[in-house]
Amino acid sequence: MNQNFGVIVLAAGASANRQRPKQLLPYLGKTLIEHAARTALASGAREVVVVVGSDAQAVREKLKHLPVRVVFNREWSEGIASSIRCGLVALGTNVDCAVLALCDQPRITPGLLRDLAQRQIETGSSIVASSYDGVLGAPSAFGSDGMLNKRLA
Repeated sequence: MNQNFGVIVLAAGASANRQRPKQLLPYLGKTLIEHAARTALASGAREVVVVVGSDAQAVREKLKHLPVRVVFNREWSEGIASSIRCGLVALGTNVDCAVLALCDQPRITPGLLRDLAQRQIETGSSIVASSYDGVLGAPSAFGSDGMLNKRLA
């Protein structure tokens, strides 16, 4: 497969109903954010961007040893759409496809991220999304046309 895709890990939200940030919850000896970043890296993506907001410094600290680009979304409190825009802008135009992943979906595999990118690139669909009980959602893959439209929106 053409490895010209990037992964954007969304990790900017506040965890208002928890005592500590969800991104920093333990999972298999690491934190959720470390697991998500490692999964994205293992997918074969050309670049991995992690979007942070709430608790940005603590999340950055957990990622400092990984080859990911961490970007701060100043508008994180406005919701996930602002984090998607921030990640797409940071990823730039050097990829044919961007895969969006959430940091709190630990069962996502590198193969799933790669498969979403491959399906998007092969079909040319603007968006390829996962489906859970008939509901579309993340992770999902956006083609370069779809990414451009999202950047400008």
